[in-house]
Amino acid sequence: MPGEDNNKAGNPYLGSYTKGNRQYLSVTDGMDLAWAVDENGQPVTFENGVHYVKIVTASNIENGAIGEKSTEVNMVRVAAASESEVGQTAAPSAIKVDGNALALTEGKYIYDNVAVDGPFAVSVDAAEGVNIYINSSRGHNAVFSGMPNHKMIRIIVQEGEKEPVIYYLNLVESSGEPEPAATLTLDPNGGVLGGSSEALTYAFDAHMSHIALPIPTTKNTNLEFAGWYSSDQKLYTTYPSEVKDLTLTARWKEIGSEVPSDTIDVTFRLIGCTLAELEDEFDSIDLADGDYKGAEYVTWIATKNYTLPENSTVLDLFEMALTGAGLTWKNPGGDYITTINAPDVYGGYELSEFTNGNRSGWMYTLNGNHALFGVSNQKLSQGDEIIFHYVNDFAYEVHDWDKFGGSPALGDGTYWSKWLEAADETLESNEEAVAKAKTAIENQTWTVPMDTANTEQAVKAWIESEIANLDMNGVTAIVTMDSFTPAVAGTEANPSGTEGSFNFTVNLNKGEGDTLATDNTQITGTITAYPVDNEDAAAAKNVDNLITAISDPVTLGDKTAIESARAAYNALTQEQKDLVTKLAKLEAAETTLADLQAAKDAEDKIAAIGIVTLESKSLIDTAREAYDALTDEQAMLVSNYQTLLTAEEAYAALMQPIKETEGLINKLPDTISTTEMTALAKASEAYNNLSDDEKTQIDAKLKTKLSALQNEAAAINHTSNGVQISGVPWNIILTAVPFTAGEDYEAMQKLGAGRTVLGMYDLSLQSLGSDGNIVEYQLNGETATITLTVKDLAKYKEIKIIHQLPNGEYEYITPTEIDGSKITFVVKSLSKYAVTGKLIETASETTPTTGGDQGKNPVGPVGGKQIKTVPATGDPGYVLMMIMFLLAVLCAGGYVYCKKARGKNSI
Repeated sequence: MPGEDNNKAGNPYLGSYTKGNRQYLSVTDGMDLAWAVDENGQPVTFENGVHYVKIVTASNIENGAIGEKSTEVNMVRVAAASESEVGQTAAPSAIKVDGNALALTEGKYIYDNVAVDGPFAVSVDAAEGVNIYINSSRGHNAVFSGMPNHKMIRIIVQEGEKEPVIYYLNLVESSGEPEPAATLTLDPNGGVLGGSSEALTYAFDAHMSHIALPIPTTKNTNLEFAGWYSSDQKLYTTYPSEVKDLTLTARWKEIGSEVPSDTIDVTFRLIGCTLAELEDEFDSIDLADGDYKGAEYVTWIATKNYTLPENSTVLDLFEMALTGAGLTWKNPGGDYITTINAPDVYGGYELSEFTNGNRSGWMYTLNGNHALFGVSNQKLSQGDEIIFHYVNDFAYEVHDWDKFGGSPALGDGTYWSKWLEAADETLESNEEAVAKAKTAIENQTWTVPMDTANTEQAVKAWIESEIANLDMNGVTAIVTMDSFTPAVAGTEANPSGTEGSFNFTVNLNKGEGDTLATDNTQITGTITAYPVDNEDAAAAKNVDNLITAISDPVTLGDKTAIESARAAYNALTQEQKDLVTKLAKLEAAETTLADLQAAKDAEDKIAAIGIVTLESKSLIDTAREAYDALTDEQAMLVSNYQTLLTAEEAYAALMQPIKETEGLINKLPDTISTTEMTALAKASEAYNNLSDDEKTQIDAKLKTKLSALQNEAAAINHTSNGVQISGVPWNIILTAVPFTAGEDYEAMQKLGAGRTVLGMYDLSLQSLGSDGNIVEYQLNGETATITLTVKDLAKYKEIKIIHQLPNGEYEYITPTEIDGSKITFVVKSLSKYAVTGKLIETASETTPTTGGDQGKNPVGPVGGKQIKTVPATGDPGYVLMMIMFLLAVLCAGGYVYCKKARGKNSI
C-alpha cells in the first residue's frame, strides 16, 4: 500500500484526488496484468503465468553531458494475493458510442466494427462510485475529436476491490452521411486546462450535449472555478445542444464566496408586422372601423433567454438579441427605436414609426405592461420579460396608453395587445426545435419484444407511442415504415429464436409558411425473440406478464404489483433472468414509483405545516429540506409546493419585526455614548413593541447586548451634578440644578426650622424618544428613589428633606437611608428640594430635648413617610406666640391682612 512497507497491493484504479489546486496520486505505480495487450492492441491472457517482467523507459532521449535517459528502478514488489475471493465487477448497464447503444452480451468483451463519424463521445452507464476509464480518461464519459490513431476504445469498469471488466471496441469509419459538427473553444482565462494556459478547441456534435465540460484549474489559491460563460453571459455546464461554433470563457470567484451574482437572466421577443396596404402617404390604419389594411403581426425573434450583466438596460438586451439574429435598426436619439429592418425571410423591408399610419410605431412591454422609460434608461432585473413590438394603432391597441399622458385606450378592448396573437416562433426557433426532436429520436433505443409488437402495424403503433413520450417541443413527427421482418420464437431446432428487424423514416416539421422547418431521419430497430418454450422460458414469461400488469403510467397504487414483479425476477436463475424481455420496464416503473413516493413524502411534510406560527420553523425547514432533496422529475410531482412557498412567506412576515429589531440591536455599538442614545431608543422601542412570543425569538446575545447598553445609558441619564435617580426607565434623563438664591431659596431656608441647609436642587425629568426628541416627563404618582451626595454630612443630625410640591406647598421627607455622605429618599414628583440638618453639638453643650423636630430619628424607615407642614418652624411655642400676636393686630386695626405667598400655607 502507498506509504506502507508491505506487499499489500494498492488499488491502481482509484486514480487521483485534488486538494486545493494540486492533484495527488492515490496509489504508487501499481499495474494490473489485465491491461496487457499484444502488438495489435488486443487483450492477451497468461495461462502459464508470468515468468519475468522487463521494465524499460517509454522514451529514447540523449541528454548530452548527462547521458542517455534510462529507467531507474528503486524497488519491485510482487503483490500478495487477497485472503478471500474479491469477485468480479458487474457489467455496465449500457455503453454508448457516437449516440448508439452497444448491444452488450454477457461474457463478450471484444466488439468489432463499432462505427464512429467525426467527433464522437463514449458514455458508460454504471453505478455511482465505480471506477471507469475510457482510453485512460477517468469518468463515465469521454469525448474524441475524431478517430483515435489505434482505432480502438478500451473501457475499464472496476468496483471496490473487485476484478475489473475490460471492453475493447475496434472502431471503423461510419459509411453513412457525416453528421454536422462544430468547434467549441474553451479559454481558461488565466487558469490551466489540459496542461495549457492557452485556449483549447474541441470538435463536437449533437450527441455530446449531455456530457459535462472539462474543469480548469488555477495556481491562484484564492480562486476557484465558477463556470464557462459565452459572450452573451450564458452559463454552460455541458457541451452545447446547438451544433455551431462557440467560444466559452472561464470565470473565477474567490473561494468560499457565492457563485457570482453579477448577471441576470431575462427573456426577449420581437414582434414585427407586415406592411399595410395604404392608398397614399396620408392614409392610416384606424381601428375605429376594425380594418388593419392587410397588416399582420409576425414574430421576428421568438421568446428566448438571455444572460446579461447586472444593471443592463432594455437597450443592452435589444442590441444583444437583434445582433444575434442578424437584424439592423435605427436609434437616432439613443433612447427610442424608430426603425427595425425585417428578417431577410420576410423581405428585409424597413418598418418604422408611422410606416403603417400616424398611430403606428415601436414600443415594448416590461412584464406585460408598457414601461415609462426609454430603452436606454429602463434598467432590467432578474427574470424580466421584454416584448418589443410594433403597434399599428396605439389609440385602440395599447391598453395602458393613458399612463403616457394621453387619453384612455379607445374601444372596448377588442384590439388590446393584438400583437400577442402572432405565433411565438420563427424559422430559426422552429429549426432548433426540429433539430432537438431529431436528436431525441436518434438517441432512443429502438428494441421491442416480440410479444409487444411483431407485426408491421403493431411495431409502427409502438414507434409512434415511443415518440409521443419524448419531449418534442411542438414538433410534428410522421412515421413511415420502410421495411419489416418479424421475429421468430425459439424452437427445438432454434432454441434462441430469430430476431426481427425494421427500418422506418420519421419526417419532422414545425411551423407554417415562412416559419416552416422540416427534417427527417432514418432509424433501424430490432424485435427480440422468445426462446424455445421450456421451463426457463415459462418462468421468464411469467415475470414478463407480472411486469406487463403494472399500470402505465405508474401510480402509488402499483407498489404491490412492482414489488411482486421484482421479487419474482429476483427468484429466477441467471439463465431465466436472461430470458426476461421487460426488465427495462420494471426498472423504469421502480424509478417512477420511487419518484412518486419521494414526492408523496415531501407533500406529507408540507401538509404537516398547518397554520404558520413562530413555532413553525422546524416544520417548514423539514418540508423545504425534503423538497430540495428531490430530483427535478420528483419535484414536478409535488402538488402542494405552493403551500410551502406560502408558508415560507408567512413565516418570513412573522419574523420581519423580529429581524428588524435584531438589525437595530446589531447596529448598536458595544459601548453606549450620548451620540448613540437615539439609536438605542429606536432599538428598545422596537423590542418593547414585540409580543412575548416574538421576544423569545430574539437572539440571546442580542438581548444581553440590549440590556447591557440600556444599563450603561441609565448610568449616564440618571446622574446629574452628584444627584442620582433610580426606579425610572433608562431613557429618562435627570437634570439637577443647584440653586442658592431667590424667593424659593429663602422660603426653604425658613422651613429649615433652625437646621442648616446643606444643599438645594431643582430636579426635573425628560424623556428621550425614538425620534430623538426630548420631552418633559412626570412620575404621575409612581415612585422613584433620589440619592444625593452631601459634603460633611456626618457632622449633622436630624436630616430632613424639604420638597416643594406642585401646588406650592412644602413637605418634609425623611430619608430612607443615610450612608456616609449619601442620602437616599423616595419621591412621587420632582421639583425643588433642600437638604437640612442640625450640627452635632459638642459634649459640653446643652442639647434641648423638646420642640420642633428635635428628638426625631433622622433616618426613617425604608420608604420614608412624607409629612406636610407649614413653612415656619418646628417649635410649637413659637407658633403659639405668633398666633397671639396676629390676633392682637387684627383686633386693633379692624381688618385682617393676609399675605399669601408660595410656600406659606396653613397646617
